[in-house]
Amino acid sequence: MHTNPHPTRIAPRFLASNALSLLGNSIAAVALPLILLATTGDALAAGTLALICAVPQMIIGIVGGAALDRFNRRDISILSDLVSASSVALIPVVDMLWGLNFGWFVALGLLGAIGDIPGMTARDALLPATRPTCSVSWDSPSRSTRSPPSWGRPSRRSSSARWAA
Repeated sequence: MHTNPHPTRIAPRFLASNALSLLGNSIAAVALPLILLATTGDALAAGTLALICAVPQMIIGIVGGAALDRFNRRDISILSDLVSASSVALIPVVDMLWGLNFGWFVALGLLGAIGDIPGMTARDALLPATRPTCSVSWDSPSRSTRSPPSWGRPSRRSSSARWAA
């Protein structure tokens, strides 16, 4: 298993990039239907756009999960963020060149949705690489020598024997 030589440098950068990516994806998911509503004035179109962008994420999640098993997770995370960012950056470009309509909003929303789920999954898979290596496993029981409380269940041992150890 590859160990991280500088976890104190990588963890804050990873957490900051993860937070910024999630913030950007969340803002785009809320802002895109609101921009459509402000542009067209049609509330049904805004709701339809939100639905159209959410449903393909389930399908992309399955395909993206298979891609995570085959390719570098860091590269997929970066690529998916670039795809999501390009979908938001293209909104003013499309508006200046052709004018925004419902079709353009759907196309740009789907482009952004393609990058969201694989990127989040890749960042979740990268999280263990950011922790420092130590002799205690995260899966090991706590360092306490006491038994856990019974939480209201009767114990087979006496109360004095339960805490002795």
